[in-house]
Amino acid sequence: MAKSDFRKIWILMPVFEDWQSAEATIREISTLLQQENIRSVIVDDGSSKSEKSLNVKSLLANPKENPIPTSLLTLPVNMGNSFALSVGVEFVAEKKNERDLLVVMDADGEDQPSHIRILIEKLEAEDLDVVVAKRGRRYQSMYFYLMHSLFKYIFRVLTSKSIDFGNFMVLNDKAVISVRHKIRLGEKSLPGTILSLNLRMAKLKLDRGKRHFEKSKTGSVGLILWGMGILSSFANIALAKLIKLSLIFSGFVFFLTGTVFVLRFTTNLFIPGTISTLLALAIVFILQLVQLSAISVLLLGRVQASHLSLPLDQTFYVIESYERSTNQSKRKGLIR
Repeated sequence: MAKSDFRKIWILMPVFEDWQSAEATIREISTLLQQENIRSVIVDDGSSKSEKSLNVKSLLANPKENPIPTSLLTLPVNMGNSFALSVGVEFVAEKKNERDLLVVMDADGEDQPSHIRILIEKLEAEDLDVVVAKRGRRYQSMYFYLMHSLFKYIFRVLTSKSIDFGNFMVLNDKAVISVRHKIRLGEKSLPGTILSLNLRMAKLKLDRGKRHFEKSKTGSVGLILWGMGILSSFANIALAKLIKLSLIFSGFVFFLTGTVFVLRFTTNLFIPGTISTLLALAIVFILQLVQLSAISVLLLGRVQASHLSLPLDQTFYVIESYERSTNQSKRKGLIR
C-alpha cells in the first residue's frame, strides 16, 4: 500500500487503565505503518489520572516517539467498552473523508498491529465494506472458552447467525456511516451492529496475540453483559424464537399433565413413577420461568438501548488533540 495524501487510515482504540499496553501498541503501530497516512483516536474510558496515563500522554505529545497524529477522547466516567467505541466512531465519522478507512482494535496486544495491513489488503482487493478478524488461536482460560462457546451456540439458536469475531475490524466509508446511524438509534455493540447490517463483509481468520501486561479483567458478569449487548441487536428475532420455544414447552407440559390425570382418575391402571413424572413437569415449569426471565432481560435491554441512551453529540468528553505540525499538544477543550 503506497502512502496517499488523499486516504487516511484511522485507528480507533478504547483504553481503560491499561496505559502501559496502550503505549506498547501505539509504538508498534507507528513502527509497522510508518509509510501510511495514519491518524489514531484513543478513547480513555474514565481511567484514573495515574502516572501511566501521564506517560502515554507524554508519548503522544512527542513527535519523535509517536509520529502519528493522535486525538485523545477522555470520558469523565467509565461507560464500558461498547460506549467508548460508540463515541470514537462518532468522532471519526465527523472528521474522516470518503476514501478514509477506519480500523477498530483493542490496545491490550491481543489485536496485533501486524494484522492491520492484512485486513486492509483484504478489504481493498475484494471491494468489501468491512473485514473482521475471525479468532483463531487465543490465550484464554478453559472457563472463558466454555462460556464463550456456550454463548455462541445460544446466539446461533436464537438468531440463526454466527458470532465468531470481536471488535478488531476495518471499515470503509459506507460501513462507518451505517454503523454511526445504528449507534444513533441506540445500538451499542459493534459486532452485533455489523451483523445486523447488510454490508459486504468478509471474515479473516487471525490468531490473537498475547496481552502485553495486565491479564484480562473480563469475568462472568462482563461476559454476560457482552453477550446481552450483542443479542440486543437481534432482540426482535431472539424474542420471537424464545416465545416459540415457550409455546412448544407449554404444549408439552399440558399434554403430559393431561395424560397423567386422565390415566390416574379414569382407569384402574397403576401408573408407576407418578411422582417422577410430576417432578419432571416441575422441572419443565422451571425451564419456562428461565425462558420468561430471558425474555424479560431482552425486553429490558431493548428498552434501555432505544430510550435511555444519551445522544452522542450531548455526551461530555474532553478532547486533547496533539497536532504534529506544531510539535506540541493543543488542548481543544470541552465539547457538549
